[in-house]
Amino acid sequence: MGFANPFPKQTKVMVELITKQDLQGLEYQLSLVLKELESNKSPKLSKIYTTKELAQFLRVSTKTINNWRESRLIEFLKINSTILFSHDAVMEFLSSHRIKRKSI
Repeated sequence: MGFANPFPKQTKVMVELITKQDLQGLEYQLSLVLKELESNKSPKLSKIYTTKELAQFLRVSTKTINNWRESRLIEFLKINSTILFSHDAVMEFLSSHRIKRKSI
């Protein structure tokens, strides 16, 4: 007794075999991609402050922060109506206002 044909209308089934060599080639290509991704890592994003957070961080009022911003003393980002300050910009601002001690 034979088996019934599961494909009565002569449907062709294509089977593609993956060989060990195919897998090794894929593994090699993936290792190259991984190495490239690791070498092109984007720089770590720095901390971003809102006006309120920056005022708390620097222990000044939000009005002081707004005055500095309006006077363009500190660099800021404006996204729609949101004002943000990068940590790098804050450090640059602080560095530019550093008063060095007198040398003796």
